[in-house]
Amino acid sequence: MKALKIVFLLPLSMLSLKMTAQIDDLLKNKDITWIAEVYNDFIVDESFEAAINARPNIVVPLKFINTANEGIEERFAMQNWLFTAIENKKIPIFEDYNCTKQNASLIHLSSDSITQIDPITLETKAKVVKNKPHLDFNPLFRAKQIVYYNAKQAKFGVRTLALAPLYRYKDFIQDEMVWKTMPLFWFKPTNLNKIRRLNDKQTNWARQININQGISISADSVKILKKVSENMPLSDLFATVMTNPKRSFYKSQQGILPTQVIPFEERKKMFNSRDTLRIIDPNTYELTYKVIDEVVNPRDCEQLQIIQNVYWNDKKKRLEICTVATAPLAQSPFGSYKLPLFYCLNQSR
Repeated sequence: MKALKIVFLLPLSMLSLKMTAQIDDLLKNKDITWIAEVYNDFIVDESFEAAINARPNIVVPLKFINTANEGIEERFAMQNWLFTAIENKKIPIFEDYNCTKQNASLIHLSSDSITQIDPITLETKAKVVKNKPHLDFNPLFRAKQIVYYNAKQAKFGVRTLALAPLYRYKDFIQDEMVWKTMPLFWFKPTNLNKIRRLNDKQTNWARQININQGISISADSVKILKKVSENMPLSDLFATVMTNPKRSFYKSQQGILPTQVIPFEERKKMFNSRDTLRIIDPNTYELTYKVIDEVVNPRDCEQLQIIQNVYWNDKKKRLEICTVATAPLAQSPFGSYKLPLFYCLNQSR
């Protein structure tokens, strides 16, 4: 690969010290040619979809062991373990998404004052009771993440810097009741480089989460932290797909994680297609056909599908995240939705 001319690199002095420490290795790595800060919301269990009338992602249950909490419902398991670990000061929580302002009291959404009467002295005392958020109100999480592109490996990577359970509440906007969300608090998950084995005794709960509608990687909608040339990242990725037979890319298949490699000679067909359009004259009703050649432009693929495994490690009292695969999304010719062009696997099965 030819040496890349640096046309843009955000000076480290413009980044907060906290941010720099978290991604310093990415900023210094010459193979990492593009970095952006993104946010996305996701559900941790598929049973919550009907409750919030939304499908921001696809959830595939991988594992659930109910040993530490008898009688706990599976869909509330991770939240229950998380809140308990926070209350026991095993996981620090913060007011801000940069995780700089630590505040343990944020685990409680509100406080109530109750009156207690001593049964012997009949003395009346007031007691403040802090209310923990009900788990039904926490199906959603918000993630602050770093998405980066490795030009040498021709694939994207994702690093999750902070997570926040979202509190859902109703509000009125122009006399119409709508659902709104707000982060209860932020905490730091653990990023894994390898997929955990499901028979690992440390893992009590696991889900595979597919942000199927993608997250935007457009320069207009994300905060770009590093970019070394104008063809980063998708133009470079597409060029590698068409010209480098040594790199493996995978077909979009039924299911979450594809395994079928796209033959090198078939790759160009992903970017160039030919369709036949039927045309009926409104006056004569004569039927004619028109051949249309369609070319996928990297500039039109501004969303990236991300597949991640999320684990609760009850032994270490922490939430762990591992990026499994990514895929650029292109407009489907059959509707308004988007489809993955191909997958880059960060992890194998």
